Amino acid sequence: MRRLVLIAGVSGSGKTTLARHLAETTPSALLSIDDYYRGFHDVPLEQRRLLNFDSPDAIEHELLAEHLQQLLEGQPIPRPVYDHAAFCRHSETAEIAPAEVIVLEGLFALAWPEVRDLAHLRVYVDTPEQVCFRRRMQRDLEVFHRTSEDALLRYHTHVRPNQERHVVPTRVHANLIVSTGEEDGAALLRIQEALS
Repeated sequence: MRRLVLIAGVSGSGKTTLARHLAETTPSALLSIDDYYRGFHDVPLEQRRLLNFDSPDAIEHELLAEHLQQLLEGQPIPRPVYDHAAFCRHSETAEIAPAEVIVLEGLFALAWPEVRDLAHLRVYVDTPEQVCFRRRMQRDLEVFHRTSEDALLRYHTHVRPNQERHVVPTRVHANLIVSTGEEDGAALLRIQEALS
């Protein structure tokens, strides 16, 4: 029987790293909610830059739920490929094969009932805020090449308020809460034990 694991948490909580480690140790199909941002092709680039990507409305969750159902039924899916620099989807897709365990990670993994209802295990990564903030700033500077001023502005005007509004409340839907504040592998071990 195939099982779906949802891994949610605020930005910088460690959910992506945790999901990757789980996929490395368990035969898994790994998906990120970030790949399911809506296309926004009809919106000019300068306006796309200003869109609120920290809201669940930015995600095409209907397609995501459909793809998760197909994977659970043993069918491959054409996963979208998102271009974070251009704030839009590529025309090509990436084929994802079904696996024994399907792992979905992202801010809003616990946000939609139609996704939650498919899951065997719903994980919320509850990492200390100062750890999350440090990781988020480092990623914005090193990966997205934002200035520190832009990163701070984005964090205080979009990221944190939207997390408080849309992500933190989904913690109540988790049946396992872990933390990645310490890099000791305890969070991964707890997920593996829950799956066994």
